[in-house]
Amino acid sequence: MIIELAEDLKPPLDGHELEVVDQICAVRRYGDNVLMGKPRLLRALAECEGLGLRARALLEQVADRQTQKQGLLRLVRRRVRICRIPGEVREDVRGAKVVDIGVAHIRELATMSKTVVLGENRRDAQLAEQMARYYLATIRKDVQGGMTLSCELRGGGGDTTAEEFRGIREEERFCVCVVDTDRAAPGSGCGATARKVLKEAKVGGGRTGVVLMPGRKAENVLPTRVMQKAVAEDPSKLEWIPRLEGLEQTEIGQEVRMYGDLKNGSTWRKMLASREDAVREFRERVAGTVAGLPGTREECVKRRKCMVDGKCECVIVPKFDGLLARAVGELERMTEQKLLEEVQGCVRREWQEVGGEIFSWICAGTKQFV
Repeated sequence: MIIELAEDLKPPLDGHELEVVDQICAVRRYGDNVLMGKPRLLRALAECEGLGLRARALLEQVADRQTQKQGLLRLVRRRVRICRIPGEVREDVRGAKVVDIGVAHIRELATMSKTVVLGENRRDAQLAEQMARYYLATIRKDVQGGMTLSCELRGGGGDTTAEEFRGIREEERFCVCVVDTDRAAPGSGCGATARKVLKEAKVGGGRTGVVLMPGRKAENVLPTRVMQKAVAEDPSKLEWIPRLEGLEQTEIGQEVRMYGDLKNGSTWRKMLASREDAVREFRERVAGTVAGLPGTREECVKRRKCMVDGKCECVIVPKFDGLLARAVGELERMTEQKLLEEVQGCVRREWQEVGGEIFSWICAGTKQFV
């Protein structure tokens, strides 16, 4: 995350302010943030005898590199300002959120350390990190100097994610929580976990934020080519990949691809069972596409009724159990160039959008040895 030292933080500094600036510099040395500020201010702080020698040397280095870091401000969605007199959360001229934190209110210095990325489970957090890595790969040529990612990944335990989110907030850590919407259709309501997390976020101030995964679940934003690699040794799952590729060829098919339950499987019978208006409208819109899928019974779709006793034969998307863990493993082994090649199809826009948001929370400079 970008940590900006505001101009009102000019010397002289009191004992607590010196301690906070020293800690921020230590976190920057470890490569856990991007430190910015006006070069004149940074050089003035570097003259403060109350700061440690390593902090003063780092401030000099950071001051020398501010010009080449300015381009980064165009590529992030948020940054934090450390100041004496904080203002309201606002947007800068580029539309990025600016969060002021009063230096006097920083009680636990550990709160300035790396951002926590919280998922419903650790795999969701790992996927979010990979989406940020993809975004970084897309902007790499526009970022001068070393740029990397730094975060602490945590899993919230599924339906206890909101409680974990609250605990991190009470620690006064920076945290972005990534949750599935569990929406069965565009415009339908979020699931219970997402609703509880969003409620917690309302009292989190600028230190915490929530990112809703597009579509239904984390599995839905996995690129089909990555899914193919993940199930390569499972013929029963591999045979379904052409169906997903086919769905991506039309706008309606893409909606089926994004809102079908890839974790537990989706059938026509399940769609018929929903009483939610948004799902019923979605069902009518995609009926023609579903009727054309191999293996579905045209009569069932036409009559809007399951005509089969026992297990429904009209499988829209199959159950890809264990998919997320295997796909994340594939993604983590990829180079940035390979990521750019593999993130294709209808999910590329989602990766750019979500990746940019997560990147803004966890962007960091390389380690500096001073």
